[in-house]
Amino acid sequence: MCDCGAAFNGGKGMGWDGSAFFELPFAPDLFAGIKAGIDRKNTSITTGPENEAGFVETNTGQIDTVVLPMNLTGTLTMSLLSLQPFIQYQVLHSDFFVQVGARISDLTSSNFTQTREMTSNSITFSDGTTISPLVFTNGTHKEEVQYGPLPSATRLLFSGILSAGYNFVSGRMSLAPMVTYDYPFSSPQSGGAWKIASLYGSLAVGFHL
Repeated sequence: MCDCGAAFNGGKGMGWDGSAFFELPFAPDLFAGIKAGIDRKNTSITTGPENEAGFVETNTGQIDTVVLPMNLTGTLTMSLLSLQPFIQYQVLHSDFFVQVGARISDLTSSNFTQTREMTSNSITFSDGTTISPLVFTNGTHKEEVQYGPLPSATRLLFSGILSAGYNFVSGRMSLAPMVTYDYPFSSPQSGGAWKIASLYGSLAVGFHL
């Protein structure tokens, strides 16, 4: 929910995650490990509310209220430094494995941008007067409403991690394609009820000491 009253939810987007990891066996088929890296998230959503706008009629000087259809778009980008301890289990003594872990992330930077765009090129007043073309004060159909860091951003974020993958081993090297689901426990905004969940595809390159 923005200061202007606009509400955004259900957004989707793309990002990337890069990390280094270290793991050690501590029981048959069980490994303990830790990852540290950088996470970049981008999400965006467009909603189409109808806003009531007041216009002063040139001829009469009276204020007329009309419904102005617009699309509102909110875009959020975040950069995080993350630390993730995990436990890995080799399923049935095979090279297929699952990982369960917890992620602690430090929100190092964020930016929220809100824009609005008119979906109609004209409006008609109650007296039948029509204005066309209809533009904002910048002379276009689109303008920026908000730009800057996420208000009341939460510095530390917590989430649970579940991964599955397969180890292709050759000598002292291994390649492991993985799928990871990041389930958030906290919101990036203090007091916020919204969260961002992530699904990753990745490739882990390992060197056995």
